Amino acid sequence: MASNQPAAQVPVKTVLQQHTLTGDEQRALAARIDVMMQDNNGNCVYSNERAMVGYIEAAKYLLIPQDTHDRINGANEPRVPIDVTKLGSKNGIMQYANPSTFKDGYTKANPYLFNLRGDRQKDARDLESMKIACLNYVALKDAGLDDANAFVAAALRARWIITGAYHALVEDKATTFTEVRTISAADTDFVAILNATTPGDAVLAMGGHAKSFYDAFKSGDYGAKWVTMHAENLWAAVEHCFRVRSHHFKTTPNELDSYVSLYTRYMEAAFPGDFAWPKEVDMFAVFHTAIHPFKIRALPVMVAHYTAHNKIANSAIIRMSGAPCGNAALTTAHAAMATLKGESWWTVFEKTYADSLAEVNSFNEAIISNKYGFHISAGLYGVTKVDEVLHNKVTYTMDQAKQSASLIGAAAQGVIMALRQAKKEQQISKFALDNAMALEKPASHQPLLATKIASLVVAGINAVSEASSINDAIAAALPTGDVTNANSTATGATK
Repeated sequence: MASNQPAAQVPVKTVLQQHTLTGDEQRALAARIDVMMQDNNGNCVYSNERAMVGYIEAAKYLLIPQDTHDRINGANEPRVPIDVTKLGSKNGIMQYANPSTFKDGYTKANPYLFNLRGDRQKDARDLESMKIACLNYVALKDAGLDDANAFVAAALRARWIITGAYHALVEDKATTFTEVRTISAADTDFVAILNATTPGDAVLAMGGHAKSFYDAFKSGDYGAKWVTMHAENLWAAVEHCFRVRSHHFKTTPNELDSYVSLYTRYMEAAFPGDFAWPKEVDMFAVFHTAIHPFKIRALPVMVAHYTAHNKIANSAIIRMSGAPCGNAALTTAHAAMATLKGESWWTVFEKTYADSLAEVNSFNEAIISNKYGFHISAGLYGVTKVDEVLHNKVTYTMDQAKQSASLIGAAAQGVIMALRQAKKEQQISKFALDNAMALEKPASHQPLLATKIASLVVAGINAVSEASSINDAIAAALPTGDVTNANSTATGATK
């Protein structure tokens, strides 16, 4: 028979004694509390579907000893003196790449490896670097990463910090330290690592994590040697990806393959014939988790620093010329036009639309001369966003400039559509169709114009079938005047 007497209350202290958490469980609990407490409803957590620049979970923040942070953040500590605006100018990276007074002066004044504790002894730097690696390994393991991914992310963070990335982060006035957790003696879970006096002691201070860290450290596929060999070019790969896509890495089903392909091609070009991505390592752990706390401004800054010290592959330096995200309609149209110059009909097209082509060339030149200013996320680079461009003393908004690019793109696409149809109907034998595929993106904004010009060219080919060349047929068919007049014919628009 059930008793109606209230159950005896067990003292809370007794409950806690009966259910003691292990050290690993306590660390995991602390990490999950961090996640629970962050930014009310969790909108600080990275999302592929939301903000252009996401965040990482608090459990995966960069960990650094408090005294190391304080020293690097101190007023007298050296910085990485890179002017992002100048670096983003046309061929701006080359002042760091080519032997010159500037390059030699930079490397002399700014050593490759930074001192983290004001001590120039290698042993002191190695100890501090290992402490950072161990702190981050423990935290990332508690956050759910497996041995390989936790090690690679932690070791890369440590490597990037001793090469100056944290010094570069200090200069990021907009988003500094928002994904950094400083560790002091008050953090009892980590105090043994902080108190280590040798790199080996720092590893042993991880307790139950020491063996898995050691095994990963010595791995021939992704261990310490792999990290040291590839750290700089992995960083440069993220700089390139964010500049051209405004994301570090995306894992949505329709985009994952594209990001994997971009990074794979980048690294294979940097290490031709000598690179294979480790099957144990998730790219997201490297290109997002490991690097995200260093923010955006540090990306080009450190690439310039690495370039000056001859740590960046030539293929990576070349990719520093890539146009910034947010201007594809302009830059793609310009690139496609440059490719089409090899076509037999280009001279006729160029003569017909000379003014419009000059506009696109001018707009493109402005963009590649200020890559970070024209970036869709310019503020994250610490530079002023540019939303206007000048051509022949006339100021165009970027929307107006993109409109011009889409018009000339559509005009060229119209020619190609006509040639494709003429070839299909065996009115002409061939043309270099593959050169024009890049025009489909800018032309997509002006489908009526492309269709209109296609119909005119088709009619021209039919009417001038006796012409001495396909060029004569195209010349007879193309609307005269600038491309915007042709658009008026197709859509009723006016300039």
